[in-house]
Amino acid sequence: MPNIEIHDVNPRRGEILTKQIFNLLKDKLPVLVDEVVVTNHSSRVVDQYGKDQPFLRLITTEHEETGNLLRLLKTLGLDIEYLKLVSFIPKGSETS
Repeated sequence: MPNIEIHDVNPRRGEILTKQIFNLLKDKLPVLVDEVVVTNHSSRVVDQYGKDQPFLRLITTEHEETGNLLRLLKTLGLDIEYLKLVSFIPKGSETS
């Protein structure tokens, strides 16, 4: 399950970005639209001059569409962090 985190102090912009992300997925990567979740973090990210530096963080296990998802997110014009998960264990699944 790819998780796209939005790190931005402006909650309204986070809501707008969430809608944009799901609309882009529906139009360009419909295979992922039911797998992706979006998490909004109301956090202030600043550089040394105090300028806001909102960004996206994609956290996911290896997926054949990861490259396409990253290219899609780049169209939103924000910095992107990409973190690879070792595994994802869905609720209710058996673990060893």
